[in-house]
Amino acid sequence: MGQYQTSAAQQNGHASRRKLGSSSGASSQFSLSCFTWNCAGLSTVQDELFTWLEENPHDIIFLQETWHRQQMDFDTRGYHCIGSGIGAEAKRAHAGVMTLLRTSVFPQEFIRYHEHVAGRLLQVRAWCAGGWIDTINMYQYALGGQNEQAAILQKRASLWSTLRRTLGQIPQSSTLISAGDYNCTLEQLKHHAGPGMLTPNTPSPDAEDLVAIMQDFSLLATNTYGRKNSFTYIHEGYKPALRDGDLEDGASQAIKEQPHLANDFVQQVGAALQE
Repeated sequence: MGQYQTSAAQQNGHASRRKLGSSSGASSQFSLSCFTWNCAGLSTVQDELFTWLEENPHDIIFLQETWHRQQMDFDTRGYHCIGSGIGAEAKRAHAGVMTLLRTSVFPQEFIRYHEHVAGRLLQVRAWCAGGWIDTINMYQYALGGQNEQAAILQKRASLWSTLRRTLGQIPQSSTLISAGDYNCTLEQLKHHAGPGMLTPNTPSPDAEDLVAIMQDFSLLATNTYGRKNSFTYIHEGYKPALRDGDLEDGASQAIKEQPHLANDFVQQVGAALQE
């Protein structure tokens, strides 16, 4: 998700609104290419991922479920890689997030990061030609069976609260990009989520927490403004209803082949925000 209005966000997470196009730390002519992916274990696909990135370079990549236990910070094949592992004490390692920054865009000496929740919520702040960028990479706890639902909802509530506090600490001058696997269904929401999502069969019991965060911080789910009632993410064997973030892979490829689609997308989002 991206922040389409900047404002002085307070610790309580409530932010007064400004009109779209208000001044910020980044140039209005500058753009970044991003994508987010639940990789379900990075070790087995890492070589393939970086080979693909050589042909399809993106500026920021958000990965979830790396299944790493340790914190990582390294450079490889044109990217700064910052990972937050779930820790050695966790029974299962099915978490972990990693944010990749393209070295040609983000100088290493201007990169800072903080693990707000190990393996679940990682903030990376970096400078580029467009100004300061704050990225939030999140992997929310997946809902489980009825017997464990109460305990999981408590963990999810804690993570939503940490996300809210983190967003409230981001400087007004920064450009915000929040992405990840929220394990949460959304419905179309004026100014925040478009019609390009599947209608959930079973609404998430805590969807209102994510909606409140989007509203309070003026966040826009940018990959929900495609075709109506469509998947926002497709992976072999799976077609999730929502993987929030920037333009999805298919849209990026389509824009490469038909550049006018980028302008059409901006106009469509702008029209939605004006409604």
